[in-house]
Amino acid sequence: MDFLGKPCPVCSRNFREDDDVVVCPKCGAPYHRECFQEKGKCIFTDLHKNNKSWEYVPPKEKDESDENVRYCVRCGEKNPVSAIVCKKCGAFMSKEFSDGFTAAPGAGPTGADSTQGAYPPGTPFAVFLDPMGGVSPDEDFEGVTGAELSKYVGNNTSYYLPVFKKLKSGGIGRFNFCACFFTGAWYLFRKQYFKGALIAILYLILEIGAMVTTAFYSSPIANEASAALEKQGFKDAGIIDCLKWTWENKSVGHAFILMLPVLLYLLRIGLSVLCGLFGNKSYYKNALSKIKSIKGSKELSDEKRTAAITKAGGVNTAIAWTCFACYVILSIASQFL
Repeated sequence: MDFLGKPCPVCSRNFREDDDVVVCPKCGAPYHRECFQEKGKCIFTDLHKNNKSWEYVPPKEKDESDENVRYCVRCGEKNPVSAIVCKKCGAFMSKEFSDGFTAAPGAGPTGADSTQGAYPPGTPFAVFLDPMGGVSPDEDFEGVTGAELSKYVGNNTSYYLPVFKKLKSGGIGRFNFCACFFTGAWYLFRKQYFKGALIAILYLILEIGAMVTTAFYSSPIANEASAALEKQGFKDAGIIDCLKWTWENKSVGHAFILMLPVLLYLLRIGLSVLCGLFGNKSYYKNALSKIKSIKGSKELSDEKRTAAITKAGGVNTAIAWTCFACYVILSIASQFL
């Protein structure tokens, strides 16, 4: 079979006369030798299971009646007209761009290794966008593929998929600043409802506890200590001076109450740091669990299974706005207190 001009299933680059091409002995799918060696096997496992042969399916022509649709030059998937890469396979939407650009090692849409090449003629500046973050759609994540994880994550896959790859291999991943600064709200935003609710409740307990303790207990004790120290000739007494006076003239319990808002504040900081440290790992485990649960349903077809994964994942913007409103209300309440 003549493979010239047809795309390699791994790197999407069209085969040329001087390319070293190998063919799968089971289904007949062609690959660049280096692409096949990178994968270590043929990626068309479904064809092998059904004893079918690989056939080249040319990209569909754009439906002139729908100006908002483009078809992928590699897999034929429908994409928005503004898409740079295919939402299904990660290949470049433009055939000219795919032919003229060779990604840096490990940076291609499917993670293929190659040497850096030139950008196609007419490219005003170097742009490289990989929604998979260099992760192959076929890469295995403990029984879940990279493509399935990408469908589940939805937003910001270029950040999360490389992090998940590090976590899969036993790495520590990255510190998640969104999880740190927004704690329970981030968990809820990423549809980790049980953990998010627990963390949000704990955060509210610490926040409201600090507000109430400061307004009704700590501040009166601090004011009393400051007034007493001022009579003794101490001007602009600090928190340590007030703590020492309270310890000596009132009781250990009063001193503890004086410092309680600070302790609650430190606990809030500790909670935020823990969320930042373990947020990505929690999200990774949550995604694997949800996807495996959906894949385990034998009643769903492949199309419905993909739709279910997409629906189960993504983000919940309504919860994000609700959490923001709660934060504003707490801020206003603290001013009144």
